[in-house]
Amino acid sequence: MRNTPAEVVDAFQDRHTQAFPLVELYFDSETMYLAAAPHDVAWGGHTYLAAQGIGSIEPITETASGAAGIVFTLPLVGQAAIANALTEQVQGRKVIIRNAVVVDGILNAADVLWDGSLDAQTLVLGVE
Repeated sequence: MRNTPAEVVDAFQDRHTQAFPLVELYFDSETMYLAAAPHDVAWGGHTYLAAQGIGSIEPITETASGAAGIVFTLPLVGQAAIANALTEQVQGRKVIIRNAVVVDGILNAADVLWDGSLDAQTLVLGVE
């Protein structure tokens, strides 16, 4: 993990340590804050909504010049989310993915793993 304090790295040896992504999606209509955790997470003045198990983030590929593009998947549940996906401008919108590290219930770090822009979205209708 980049720039993670030594005490946080050491804490991974403790069974009371967990790590999960925090995702920030900067749309024109709103910024969505999501946590891949079973509970909401308050950090940096925002509440990241619990979103454990509702999508996936492909591994981030590092290159000599930085992180390459990534793919992540979020299912749309409900008419409002589907309507937003169909009308919201997606391409070029900012996305930040952070690595949250929680030790004994306290969020100690949220290093930026990826900072980039959304490209084209793919919508798939139906149930998998």
